[in-house]
Parts: sequence; structure tokens; C-alpha cells
Amino acid sequence: MQMQEKVIDRLVEFPYLASLAASPDQTMLAWVRGGGPGAFEVCVVNTETKSNHCTFTYPAAKYPPVCTFIGNERLAVTGHRTDELKLSNVSLFDTKTGSCVSQIDIPDCYFSYPECNPCAQELAGESGLGGLIIVGIANDSLSPRRVNAGQIYRPGPKYSPGGELYYLHHYALHVLRNNAPLRLMDGDHCICFGDKSDIYCGGGYSDRSGPSKINCYDLTKGSTRAIDWGREPVDYITSAGPGQILVGSGSSSGYDSNMSVCLVDVASERRMWSCQFAGMRTGINPLVLAIPDGNLLITQSANDVNVLSLQQGQLLKTLQPKAKDERIMAIHLHKRNEIAVAIIPWNSAPSRIVVYGIR
Repeated sequence: MQMQEKVIDRLVEFPYLASLAASPDQTMLAWVRGGGPGAFEVCVVNTETKSNHCTFTYPAAKYPPVCTFIGNERLAVTGHRTDELKLSNVSLFDTKTGSCVSQIDIPDCYFSYPECNPCAQELAGESGLGGLIIVGIANDSLSPRRVNAGQIYRPGPKYSPGGELYYLHHYALHVLRNNAPLRLMDGDHCICFGDKSDIYCGGGYSDRSGPSKINCYDLTKGSTRAIDWGREPVDYITSAGPGQILVGSGSSSGYDSNMSVCLVDVASERRMWSCQFAGMRTGINPLVLAIPDGNLLITQSANDVNVLSLQQGQLLKTLQPKAKDERIMAIHLHKRNEIAVAIIPWNSAPSRIVVYGIR
């Protein structure tokens, strides 16, 4: 496939405030469109017609809620309906009508990083008080349970494509099996599920005070290996297709970071290409979205959202400018060959979602 064959068109733009999720069948997108403290507006949009499926109001007290699809017919919205941040609310909405079919308040819980199990009707989040909250969903009934997992590091709990729940605790990757934590390997900063049975985690120190490595776990063999990465901390890892990963690493000084992005062949540990991102705001991931089948990589720098060829690392197109404090979230609607790009301001100010078509 030649890079010159790719044409990326701007299709439509929507108002945006926070969150972004796609239904499993990719017929719907959901996000917080607008509003403010006390009444945030959530919309569910048809990805084919780009028209509203439904809209509804979620009464969060201060901060915008988070949207997560539970199958195609239900949307879980999580947030805080009162000023008490340790009292979390999980509400379940019908994606056709926008009506609330069930809701529950969970005390002593922040419910950060909500994540849906792709193989079961359950939603997991980090309690913020040293453990996990897992909300089982059956016949629109919500049943929370707590798991003592210790302090959970970013990026929070992550379900594998096979439905197992993984998380980082005390600089190690753990999996939840039989409702009990199991330590698998060293790991920090990120969790990435590879193309087959591999799991990757980062590591290292932001001040380069110690060695860094890419930690790899083979689920089939139950074995681990580490790829030496010098002293640059490995902050972000994204799957780049069979046997390859994209690695974001760098050093920070206060609010600013100098990041590098590198395509790595895992078997040979060869660095295929790399590029630099200077002056990034600390905590913003330059790796927005990888599309291995299309040989495309969406990145964000301090000032732009760009499209690169994934295998060659060459700039194909600048999608749009961005402010240094803004971060980008994107979803690939592979059935329609479209990309939904959300621009998230630092201060939760009104913004926009732009949908692009790839041909």
C-alpha cells in the first residue's frame, strides 16, 4: 500500500465537552456535548447518518461524567452527582430513548478510569482508596463489589480482549483471577495488549535516575522478557500490528516534556524509526491512534495533530492545529474507515469533535 494513496477528508464537526466512546458494533458514538455543573448534556450519535440517536441530561455536581458503552443497547455514565467526590454514581441509559433504566450510588469510591469488559456485562473502575470496584450488570440491575488490589497506578484497570482484568500496582503488572490479584511481571506507566498473546508495560524514571525497559509478558507461555531502553522512561506503548509496538518515551521538566516516538520490532528489538516531539505538556501522550491495517498513525505534538505513515514514520498530513494545553483523543471507526477526533481542553472548556474519512 502506497502512502500517496491515502486521502483524508474532513466530514463533519460536533460540539464537545468531555469523554468519547464507540458502541461495540460501531454504529454509535457517545460523548458529553455540553452543559455545566448540575446539568451535563450527553449525546448518542449514529455514525452512518451523523444524526442524534438520543440526548439526555446527567446531573453531575462539578465535573463532566464519563461515557462507556455496555453492549449496543446500554450506555453507562459515571460521575459525581453531589459535591462529595468519594460518592460515585453509575447510571445506565437506553441508547435508543435516552431514558435512565438503572442507577446506583457507591460510597467511599472515586470510580476513576471506568472500563467495560468486552466479554461480559461488567464495568470496572479504580476506587481511589486502594482497590477496584467492579459493577456487575444483569437485566439492567447494577451490583458493585470491591476487590482489595492496593493502590492502582495509571492508566487504571484494563480489560484484555479476552475479558481478563489487568492493572499496575507497586511497579508490577497484576491480573485478577478468581477474584484475587496475581502478580505477573515488572511494569509501570502503561498497559498494552499486543496482536496475539503478548502484554507490554513500560518503566523507568522521569528524571532518568535509573534504568528503563519495555516489559513483555507472553500469555501462552507464561514467560517474561525485558527490552533494555537505556534511561529514557517508557511512558506509552501502543500495538502497531503483528510483532511491532510503538513506544513513547522522554524526560520531563516541570510542566514540559521532550518526547520521542519509536517503532520497535519486538523479536529483534530493532528500532525501525523514531521522531521527536519537543515542548510537549507533561502527561500528554503523543501516540493518539495507530491503524496498522491502514499504515497510519495519528500523533499530537505541542501545536498540531498529524497523520504519519506507521511503517515509515513520514508525515502525511496535518489534520488540525491544537493548543499546547489541549490533548487529543481519537477512535477509529474501522467499519466506515473514519476517525473521530476529540479535542480536550486543559480546563474542560467547550470544544469540538471532528470526523474524518479515509480513502
